[in-house]
Amino acid sequence: MSRTDLDAFAVRWLQSVCDGTPLDPLLGGALDPAAFAERAAAVRTRLGGPLEGTVDEIVCEGERIAWRWTVRGQNGTARGVNFQEIAAGRAIAHWTLAI
Repeated sequence: MSRTDLDAFAVRWLQSVCDGTPLDPLLGGALDPAAFAERAAAVRTRLGGPLEGTVDEIVCEGERIAWRWTVRGQNGTARGVNFQEIAAGRAIAHWTLAI
């Protein structure tokens, strides 16, 4: 994937978390869509909608990306970083650190 594709992937991921669109099309390998849906729903509940997300910075190395994000809602703001390995346009490994 190109840098532009990886940037777009991060934006699509964050938008899905914010608006509740299923992440299934972005997941591959052994990643469990139900677990991601549950975590995204918890973010929406905690922050209160509507949510606005921004990708603050992204670093790409081959098929690996690390990206800082901010999500704002009626009840507050969350910030974090995602680390993902991408294959065929889908995350096959994923880690999130959030505050």
